[in-house]
Amino acid sequence: MTCLDVPVPPQLELALGVPDAGGLHVGLFWGTTGEPRYTDGRLCGSCWQDAFLLFEGHPAVHPGLAAYGLGPSDRMADHWLLLDRVRSRLDVAPAGRAKRFLHFLFPPWVPFVVIGQQDEGISSSPPEPLAAAVREMLAWLDGLRPGQVSV
Repeated sequence: MTCLDVPVPPQLELALGVPDAGGLHVGLFWGTTGEPRYTDGRLCGSCWQDAFLLFEGHPAVHPGLAAYGLGPSDRMADHWLLLDRVRSRLDVAPAGRAKRFLHFLFPPWVPFVVIGQQDEGISSSPPEPLAAAVREMLAWLDGLRPGQVSV
């Protein structure tokens, strides 16, 4: 895994629609259907695509991600982002390694749960708490000085 020198807004998970199920890390990646996904090794679901694109493409974030094959494409992403929820930092790893890392965090008898179907995703009109989190995330990122990764 490689630690990325990119800012991690405190609103990132809420803006993406990632539930807090208690995992210490969450993987963020583009799925084979061309939509952003998350998993903590136990739960898996769809992220809100617009929020993912706004985060990935933000001028404070994009330069740190540009070297990695994160997607979207017609196949699984080459690399996944790994959000360390304790340290509020992002790492990147090849997809297979990231998946093994996340699944290793839970014992094999803990069931894997898929939240929603891939074709359901998160609607293009998010509920207000999600939309508010996206606005707050962008304001937080816009408030950073060039090269600054935290407040």
